[in-house]
Amino acid sequence: MASAIMLHHLPWKQADRRGYASFVSAQPHYNMFERSVEAELLPACAQFGVGVIPYFALASGLLTGKYRAGAPIPEGTRYHSNERLQGQLTDERLGQVARLEEIARAHNKTVGQLAIAWLLARPEVCSVIAGATRPEQVEENAGAAGWDLDVATLDKIGGILGSCIRMVVCGCVEGTVRGKGHFPSGQGR
Repeated sequence: MASAIMLHHLPWKQADRRGYASFVSAQPHYNMFERSVEAELLPACAQFGVGVIPYFALASGLLTGKYRAGAPIPEGTRYHSNERLQGQLTDERLGQVARLEEIARAHNKTVGQLAIAWLLARPEVCSVIAGATRPEQVEENAGAAGWDLDVATLDKIGGILGSCIRMVVCGCVEGTVRGKGHFPSGQGR
């Protein structure tokens, strides 16, 4: 598949040809609500053997469950004093988080752990950057380790998230993304 991103990132191949150290990872903004990299970057990384290390894995805390519909935004959080982030706290988005939280609870996990495990279900993703300001947040994030999401869980998540990337290149069909676990091109685990 020769896409625009692959042609644009021809240096990935040029590094080898010129004897330079080749790229080993990419660090995109990627999480359950920011999925634009699924269209071209992730397939390119898969083709070139480049690992993906997403940042903002928890959507600046949105995917931790600390924000609730109808509740005030907790003081001291990123969303409290940031109008741009506050715009993401829609009833629809908070409803999605609440439904994701139900899936996590069914597995005795948190929604943050679900968000991290969902990213790690991508074969291109080799690690996740999940920020923490307190030691207990680090411990909670680490609770996602070893949680391999099954196809049924990935399908439930896909039903909640819908198709966040409606692009022909990824093979979208009626609001879902083709492939195992709602990942394009059958690239989910």
